[in-house]
Amino acid sequence: MVWVLAMLARLNRSILQSCKFLWLLGKLPAIRRAVCDLSMSGSERGQLQSDVGIYTFTLMQSELLRERRGLAGDNEIFFVPVTRENLYSLTASLLEEFRVVPVLEFCPDGINERLQVHNLYHQAYSLRKTVFAHGYFEKIAELVATNRQPFPVPNIVSYLGMAALIPIFKDALLRAALKVDWWAKVARLRANIVIKPAAADGDTPVVKRVLITGWYGTETAGDKAILMELIDELTERYGSCDIHITSIVPSYSQLSNDELGIQATVHDLKNLPYERFGALDLVAFGGGPIMDSSQLQYISILFGWAKRRGVRTLLFGCGVGPLRKLDNVAFARQILESSDSAFFRDDESAQQAEELGYAGEKLIAADPGLRYAYRWKRRHQGSPERKGLVAMLRAQTVEYSSAASGEQDRLSQVFSGFLTKLVERRDVNSISLVAMHSFWLGNDDRVYNSRIALPVSSCLSEYPISAPQTLEEILQAAVCAKFGMPMRFHGHIFLLAMGVPFIGVDYTGPGAKVGSLIRRYGLEDYEVAADENMSVVALLECWESLVSNYEGVVNHIEKKLVVDIQALEMAYARAFHETTSGAAQ
Repeated sequence: MVWVLAMLARLNRSILQSCKFLWLLGKLPAIRRAVCDLSMSGSERGQLQSDVGIYTFTLMQSELLRERRGLAGDNEIFFVPVTRENLYSLTASLLEEFRVVPVLEFCPDGINERLQVHNLYHQAYSLRKTVFAHGYFEKIAELVATNRQPFPVPNIVSYLGMAALIPIFKDALLRAALKVDWWAKVARLRANIVIKPAAADGDTPVVKRVLITGWYGTETAGDKAILMELIDELTERYGSCDIHITSIVPSYSQLSNDELGIQATVHDLKNLPYERFGALDLVAFGGGPIMDSSQLQYISILFGWAKRRGVRTLLFGCGVGPLRKLDNVAFARQILESSDSAFFRDDESAQQAEELGYAGEKLIAADPGLRYAYRWKRRHQGSPERKGLVAMLRAQTVEYSSAASGEQDRLSQVFSGFLTKLVERRDVNSISLVAMHSFWLGNDDRVYNSRIALPVSSCLSEYPISAPQTLEEILQAAVCAKFGMPMRFHGHIFLLAMGVPFIGVDYTGPGAKVGSLIRRYGLEDYEVAADENMSVVALLECWESLVSNYEGVVNHIEKKLVVDIQALEMAYARAFHETTSGAAQ
C-alpha cells in the first residue's frame, strides 16, 4: 500500500499546484470578451488589451510576442487565431516559449493540414501552460484525428465556463498517476489476470489477427515504412488480416492510418484491453530499436502477456540499444526472452540480443524499411530527372550525446555553412530540407531545419519547410535527388533504397546503428561523425570525394542493395516459420 499512499500525497500536491490556475476562472468573463473580439475583422483586429492583461495578435512573429510579453508579466496569455494563412508559421518552439491559446478558425482539409493542426493542439494540451483551455485543445485534436470529412469547428467560448474546472482536475489526476507509475501497475494487473493459454500453433500457422507494437504514436517516416512493410508481408502470406496497433499517442497513429490508407484498430499502449483481445495469432514488435524509453516497460508487459497466453511473438527487424538504464535493460530482457522468432537489422543488435537472453535462431538481415522503399521505387518505375541535394537532418539528443543541446546549435551552423558553400560554388541547383519526423514529441525536424534554412533559402525546393511531409512525399523527394545528406537512420535507409549517393552524418556514435549501416555498405569514406570534429571543411572534403566517385558509388550501392533485399526475404521466411520456396515474392 506504500505506492497508494505515495500517489495520494503526490495527487494532493498536484492539485494544489494546479490551483494557481483557478484565479483565471474568476477572470473568465474578461477572457471570454477577449476571445469574442477575435471575430473583429480588418484593422479592428490586431491587439486587444483586456482588464486582466490578455492580448490577442493575428501575427505570429516571435519578435512581436517578445515585445508585448513584458506588459503583463506572467499573467499574459496570447490568443492567436489559426488560419490557413498562418497555420504553418505556428511552430513547436513558439508554444514552448509563450503562453499561447491557438483559436482554430477553419476546418482543416487534407492530411497535411490535419497533421499540422493535430500537432499544434496536442502540444498546447501537453505543455499545460494554459490549463483552463485544455478541454478545447483536447476536442480539436480528437476531431482532426477522427474526421476525414469537414466538421463544425468548435467555438472556444463554449469551453471557458465552469467546465474549465474539469480539465484542470483531470490534468492533476493524470500527472499524479504518471509520477507513481500508475499506468504500468494497472497494465501489469490487467495482463496478469488473463492467463488462459491460447491454442497452440502448428509449424506453419495461419495468421489472421495481429497486434503490432513498437514506437507508434510518435512514429517517424521510417516507422511508417516498417509498419507498411510488415502489413504488406502479412497480407501477401496470409491474405487479409485483422490488424491492431499499439500507440503512445493514439490520435497521432489514427492520422498515420489515414495517411497510409490502412484499416487498423489503434489501442493506447499504456491502457491495452488485454481482457478483450480474444484470440490473437501474432504479437509483432514492428521494427525500430529496443532502447531506453519510458514506454519500453509497456511493451515488455505485452510480450510477457503474449508468452503466458501462448501467442506467437516476433521481432521484425529490430535493433537493440542504446540501453543505459538498468530498468530498461530488464524490460529489454523480458521482451527478448519472450520472443519466439526474430531477425535483427545488424550484427551488433543480434549479438546484444543474445547476451540479453534471446534464445531463438539468430537471424541477421537489414532494416525492413529498406525493402519497403525499394519496392516503392519499383512500383513508381520511370526515370525521374535526378537533381539537387536532399538533406534529412535532425537535432542531436541526450540518448546519443551528453552535450546534446550545445551540439545542436554548433552542428546547425556547420550544416548551414556547408550548404551555403555548395550554393555559392553552384555545386547544386536545389536543396530539399526534408523532415523525417513532424510531430512535436520526439523532436520535430522542421524546427531544426528552420535554423539551417535561412542562408540557403533562395535555393530551397518549393515545398514549404514548415509543412509536415507524408511518407509518400519523402520517398518522392529521395528518388528525385542526385545527392543526399542523411542524418536520421531511415534517411540513410531511404537513400540506399533509391540508389542515391550521400554524405552520411553519424549522430549515434561508434558501433551504433548509423555507423554500422555505413560500414555494412562500405561507405566509410563518405561518413562524417556528428561530434566536435565535424566542420564545414570536413564536409566539403567528403563532398568532393563523393562527386569524383559518383558513378562508382551508385554501382556499389546497387550491388549491395540486391544482397540486402534477398537477405530480408530469407529472414522473413525463417522468422515466419516458412520455407523460402513458400514465401510470397
